[in-house]
Amino acid sequence: MKEYCGSPEYKIWLIGDSNPDCYKKIDYPLDKKHPIRHNIWTSILDEMQDYIYRCCCKEGFYPKRLDTKKIYTRNAVENKSDRAVPSSLIWRKEGLNRKLDELSSLIKNYKPTIIITFGQFPHEFTRRACEKESNPVEYWTKERLGNEFKKSLKNFDIYNINVIPLLHYVIARGDFVGTGKKFIGDENIKCSYFEYVGERIGDLFYKYQEELDIWI
Repeated sequence: MKEYCGSPEYKIWLIGDSNPDCYKKIDYPLDKKHPIRHNIWTSILDEMQDYIYRCCCKEGFYPKRLDTKKIYTRNAVENKSDRAVPSSLIWRKEGLNRKLDELSSLIKNYKPTIIITFGQFPHEFTRRACEKESNPVEYWTKERLGNEFKKSLKNFDIYNINVIPLLHYVIARGDFVGTGKKFIGDENIKCSYFEYVGERIGDLFYKYQEELDIWI
């Protein structure tokens, strides 16, 4: 399979975990033919597009849609064996650090505005590539990822790189209700995880619609 899809010059990036076991049957990371894409991304993207469309219509603007074919998508590492040990603060694996240096170089060269990560390891991996404070992978519980999601939206800076964490396992692990609630962290919010995340990211993109060159 290819190492990435989309364009690194596009302002939205997605960082997944690692190549699936059936990587020889798919073409690129988060391939539409593989169920993981639909478990963790498709429903969120649908909510984002719907939210943006409705806001544009409500405000009398020409409806906008994200140019999803340009979204730059890659995995943190290719082989699962190269993933970091969850409890380790110091990463010593040669393959892991090589991919970390590679992502760091890409980020410095292309300067994406939004990097969306899926799960504990991709989030910590991307944070390190952006030279942020390091933590063991296991530090990023669902609750902490949810809090970091809220923080990343609140402190969003259109002129800098913003890392936005999402979950890697929602439907795939069966407990899609409990998992989403832990991420949301507010019992008063009754919508699903997908609606919660999609509408909030959609609102962010709509707010900066003039500054972000991300539309079809």
